[in-house]
Amino acid sequence: MTIRYGESISKWEESVSASAEDPTLGQRLAASPARAGSAERRILDHIAARPGEVLFASASEIGHATGTSDASVIRTVQRLGYPGLKDFKSALRASLDQGTISAAMRENDGAAGRTSEPRRRVATPDVYAELRELILTGGISTDRYVTEVELAARFGVSRTPVREALRILEQKGLIVRDHRGVRAPVQTRAEMNELYDAHILLNSALVRRACERRTTADIETMRTLNRVMRELPLERAGSQEAAAANRRFHEASWDAARDRTLGVLVRQLNDQLDQWSGTTLDEPGRWPQSLDEHDAIIDAIEQRDAERAEAIVTAHLEAARRIRQARYPA
Repeated sequence: MTIRYGESISKWEESVSASAEDPTLGQRLAASPARAGSAERRILDHIAARPGEVLFASASEIGHATGTSDASVIRTVQRLGYPGLKDFKSALRASLDQGTISAAMRENDGAAGRTSEPRRRVATPDVYAELRELILTGGISTDRYVTEVELAARFGVSRTPVREALRILEQKGLIVRDHRGVRAPVQTRAEMNELYDAHILLNSALVRRACERRTTADIETMRTLNRVMRELPLERAGSQEAAAANRRFHEASWDAARDRTLGVLVRQLNDQLDQWSGTTLDEPGRWPQSLDEHDAIIDAIEQRDAERAEAIVTAHLEAARRIRQARYPA
């Protein structure tokens, strides 16, 4: 079932449908007609070469790794026949377990003259996502160690996926572990200030690049996301829903900079800051003020006014720092 890249999407879909009642992910990847060098092809090649990494990655992170956008990632997943990234990852996990991705893509690699990187089995994305959420919401504390056995029992899995997920979380600075188990890192006020200093530096660099590299679509995306946030009731400002919406807005501004390295670093720092009592948006008056600052950031990026954009972003983050400082007095 080999199809040339130049054939149409519709012909590809007909071929995949004819090959099996429920074609495997490996078959879908191998049959894709995406053109060489296109955004879709780069995403598909990344999935085939690094399926383990993709299991843990968000659409934005996959986009950064491939030099594309999160929207391109979602479109690619949907063209493969999956409603969204979650459904795609379920199929990816099953394909890794069955080895169908490796077999199908090896056949396709031979036809296209490519070679795939070695694959390795990794933890399931669900365990990683659950552990990360547990950490960021205070479910793993600084004063009590939790063992791999306890966590495996909690999630109903073996210790292997738990161990792999913990290794990645440790690399990201979200946990510490030793022979006693794992716990959240003890954070000092000085460390919090260091994180904010670094966060401000990274965001300043990113917003300057965004002013240079943004597209009309980037501006529209940011305006839409902020408009959606304004529709949330004020009493929901401290909710996980509001925090997630706020993060999506900032990720959109980072993506507009088209700088993969800075984007990865700022996301890692953002997770570490979230361990400090989660969101600051529940502070009285902070929600509407934050949304107004978002609009000002968008305006400055749209006008390519790097100086003003940097000043607004810095003030935005300094306001969040002051709230956290008040919650954690020296």
